[in-house]
Amino acid sequence: MEEIIFSKKDILLEHYLEYKFIPLETCDESLLGHLTKVEIVEDKIYILDAYIGHNIYVFDMNGKFLSTIGEKGSGPKEFVSPFDFIIDTKNRSIIIDDRHKQRLLYYNLDNYEFVTSKKIPFSYTDFHLLENDCFVFLYMAGYDTTERGREGKYAVITDSSFDIINSFYDADFRSHYSSSISKNRIYKSNQKTYLYHHLFPYVHEVDAKGGRCVHKISFDSFSFPPTDALKVDKEYSEKLSKTDYISAYALYESSELIFSQFTKGIGPPYFGLYNKKEKESFLFDLRNFAMSSGLEVVMIPRGATDDYIIASIAMSQPVENIRNQKLKELIENRASDENPIICLFKLK
Repeated sequence: MEEIIFSKKDILLEHYLEYKFIPLETCDESLLGHLTKVEIVEDKIYILDAYIGHNIYVFDMNGKFLSTIGEKGSGPKEFVSPFDFIIDTKNRSIIIDDRHKQRLLYYNLDNYEFVTSKKIPFSYTDFHLLENDCFVFLYMAGYDTTERGREGKYAVITDSSFDIINSFYDADFRSHYSSSISKNRIYKSNQKTYLYHHLFPYVHEVDAKGGRCVHKISFDSFSFPPTDALKVDKEYSEKLSKTDYISAYALYESSELIFSQFTKGIGPPYFGLYNKKEKESFLFDLRNFAMSSGLEVVMIPRGATDDYIIASIAMSQPVENIRNQKLKELIENRASDENPIICLFKLK
């Protein structure tokens, strides 16, 4: 197991990173409320707005709006509210998690037409597709049944019919409440699938046979909450917010970088970068990250590709101190209520 330590350092990230900016077109059909998750596949940008727009929006790599996927409703071909999505290029599908009805809806990746829906026979918090059309499901409350050795596990592996074939990750603390800051607790990077719990530092590599712990995450002098402290109250968020423990974290991984975001108590987020090749890391609070990046704006991570970390930049930010001339011009020429700018960044 490799330990990845994000450490505070006084450097200028703008000397390490290069940026690409994509201003998203704003129209009545594409107005975004909250970017929950962003995927870039086959030169298209797929954006989930799970809390305000309740849809998945598609843009091209220039930011031009192309389409939405599916329709909101209670019909057999509609979703009540999309909670998550994954893209399966092998089977040419977009799979949308309609959590309120505990089912997955499948849409054609080429024309966005509805294909089918499948009911999930158990509860879950996150999901992802594995090889051989298997799935991995993560559940913060754990799986209690003793069938197939699943007692007290956070994660299960299923076949394409959602019959459970394996399980892993002992559920030492179980809660139906989740204070995660990301839809990214299961993610793919360079053809591998990774899974983590937002309150514990262990990252598992997952395949159809199960999971194995490959990374332990550390954030300088900041500490994860001990399991005993969490067990005092399963609705842990309020009590945890009054401590100095890490209250949630998220990871985003490209071929070169692991980008992290975490919160402590109720304070603003911290951000970290880890250079996988050089095994060098950096850690910043919100203000110092904005300054070090050279952008002087709040940049929130939303996803990753093999090449880039994906972030978003809201338009309602001052431009006086922005050192990146291209970003400054983009924001100056857009209204504060327009769609955000997608920012892709990688090592120089």
